[in-house]
Amino acid sequence: YQGILVTFSLSIAIIFSVESFFKNPNPTNRLLMLVALTAALCYGLVCPVIWKQYGFAIDYGAYGIFLPVIIYFTPKKVWKITFTALAIIVFALCTKPIHFYQLLAIPLLMLYNGECGTPKLKYMFYIFYPLHLVLIYAIMYLIVFLRQI
Repeated sequence: YQGILVTFSLSIAIIFSVESFFKNPNPTNRLLMLVALTAALCYGLVCPVIWKQYGFAIDYGAYGIFLPVIIYFTPKKVWKITFTALAIIVFALCTKPIHFYQLLAIPLLMLYNGECGTPKLKYMFYIFYPLHLVLIYAIMYLIVFLRQI
C-alpha cells in the first residue's frame, strides 16, 4: 500500500504534460501527454484488479487520479468547490457511503484564500504526514500482535 502520494504523482504528471502540450504542442510534448494519460488510465481503470494482488493499488482508482486534474484546470474557486462536492457525492453514491464524510472538507477548502501559510508550519506538516502513517501502521501491528496472545 503506497498511500495517496502515488495517486497524486499521477495527477501531477498529467497536469504537467497537458500544460506542456498546450504551451508548446511539439511531438515530444504530445508523446509526454499521451504517455501520462495512458499510464493514468491504465493504473486507474484497468490495472487496479491486477496490481492489488501484488500489493500495488491506486487510491480511489481513476477518480483519485483525474479529480485533482479537473479541479486544477477549473477556472474559478466557486466552480472548483462545486465540482468537488458533486464529484464526492457521485463517488460516494457509486462506491461506499462512508465517502460522504469527504464533504466535511468542503468548508475548509472554502476558507483557503490562495496564500501560503506560515513557513514554520510547513515543516511540521512534512513530519506529521509520514509520522501519522507510521503510527497507524504500528497500532495495526500491535492489534494483530495482541490478538495472537
